[in-house]
Amino acid sequence: MSAMVKHEEQQQIAASRAFEPSSFVDAMQVAKALVESRLFPGIKSPEAAFALIATGRELGLSMMQSLRGLHVIEGRPTLSADAMAGLCKSRKDVCAYFRMVESTDKVARYETQRVGEPSPTSMSFSWEDAQRAGSTNKDNWRKYPAAMLRARCITALARAVYPDLLMGIYDPDELSREPVRGTYAVVTELPTETPPAPPSEPKYEATPEELDRIVRVYVSVIEEAKTVADLMDVYKSAREDDRIGEAQVSYVKGLCSARRAQLEGKAA
Repeated sequence: MSAMVKHEEQQQIAASRAFEPSSFVDAMQVAKALVESRLFPGIKSPEAAFALIATGRELGLSMMQSLRGLHVIEGRPTLSADAMAGLCKSRKDVCAYFRMVESTDKVARYETQRVGEPSPTSMSFSWEDAQRAGSTNKDNWRKYPAAMLRARCITALARAVYPDLLMGIYDPDELSREPVRGTYAVVTELPTETPPAPPSEPKYEATPEELDRIVRVYVSVIEEAKTVADLMDVYKSAREDDRIGEAQVSYVKGLCSARRAQLEGKAA
């Protein structure tokens, strides 16, 4: 790739991130403004908006992509099947291709090739699979069987081949008891694992400026980290830091994920 092409790509990336918050205080101010705009009626508080922004940052999504595409169901962040496929395709350093092989009312089949692996991986999801899962009696499955089969096949293949990109994210269909907007089915039971505890509040009553200063220290350490082990230590320290709460820890985690991608990219 020529230096000119690289420069143009860097300019495009910089432009796309022009309105991204650069600190915890900035992110909270943006989150507050977005909630007050009422453009996202499902997001009731700045803290909820921040949690979605921080989760999206871990996945490599922009602020607005996070707010549009991420939803929290039963305490778990979810992402649509199309968004999962798009996320994988956007990482050309990891995903060589992600394509549909077959799509009918009876079966969906997709194939993907992870960079560095010797052969592609394919997966299918059939109407019989959906019947065994107890999904086919739902309205979306009766009205849009081909779309529903594609969604289930995409999510299964994406999580199987790119767990590091999706980090446990589910399709809304897989966690919701209630119908979800769009062409996604609904299962009747939730996973049996214990739901995560509610976000913790800082034990130390810090002002927003103090919290921003603390987070900036973490940012500096993350930027100087040379190995993945260093990043793991930073994240562990943040989790054990009683001066900050869940929102700040999520922000630090997202930065660690981004720095890890940089380190692994240089190693490759």
